[in-house]
Amino acid sequence: MIRMFALLIGCSLATAGLAQDKMTIATDIGALKSIATYVGGSAVTVTRIVPENADHHSLSLRPSQVRALKSADVVLWTDPTFTPAIAKLLTDEDSEQIVLTASKLNGISVYDSRDVTVLSDSHEHDHDHDHDHEDHAIDPHLWLHVGNIRTIAQDLSATLVKRAPEHRSLFQSNLAVFLDQLDQIEADIKSRFQPSDPLRYMAAHDSFQYFDVAYGFQLAAVVTGSDGHEVGPKTVANFIADLSKTPVSCLILDPREGTALAQQIATDLAIPVIELDPTGDAMDTTRNDILGLLRETAVAFDTCFDVNTAAAQSR
Repeated sequence: MIRMFALLIGCSLATAGLAQDKMTIATDIGALKSIATYVGGSAVTVTRIVPENADHHSLSLRPSQVRALKSADVVLWTDPTFTPAIAKLLTDEDSEQIVLTASKLNGISVYDSRDVTVLSDSHEHDHDHDHDHEDHAIDPHLWLHVGNIRTIAQDLSATLVKRAPEHRSLFQSNLAVFLDQLDQIEADIKSRFQPSDPLRYMAAHDSFQYFDVAYGFQLAAVVTGSDGHEVGPKTVANFIADLSKTPVSCLILDPREGTALAQQIATDLAIPVIELDPTGDAMDTTRNDILGLLRETAVAFDTCFDVNTAAAQSR
């Protein structure tokens, strides 16, 4: 009985030791949490700092979130332009904590925020200097680029191996499985779209540059705002006339954004509205799953262009 009791205590201590030995990784968004979870597997605990559907740009972190960020062994986050609240907390040097800023990793493709035609109910102008980003700032939505996902996963795996070499085989095996799944998704995406097709779309927010550049789509315009009462009918008519010169397949709308003006323009252009959240937070099937988010994005754009083609053939 004494021996069994000792064994039980030993097992409990061993289990506790394993739990304590797990590395902790803090990420800002679900897409990066997903990559960390795939790569780290059972050897890590991953905490997402930015809550689902939160405003990344104006977020104020709670004390518990600050503690989770500060205490993490590894921080994997996007960029200061996307989550400035985290940037403020990472200014102090900490020799123990490893910080991986995705936008600054070697091999990452980073695009500048682009100028596109914009119609807004708050102010009418010709070019989009996204109000969430400063002029000439980078476009932070870099997780929608397959090559970037691959680079982030590889860099994180190498970091984890250095930090916990006893789990080398696990991290490398997890990485290989993840990259194989990523390659399969990329092959599927490429099979859906032909580069020669004139694939133009409209959006309520310029969030898909990393995806549309890779597969030859063109963002024709951005329509922002919650209602269209402040936009004059002449302005709307001119905007529609410009868009009508070259066909636009659909409007991509983040389901979290109730944009009546965008809906109005889509109705006037007789194009479908396709819902797609670039973070995956608003979609139960892709939340915190980067591979699911890629699939969802591909299906959304495929639907956008297929619906347009079918409509054109029926006329």
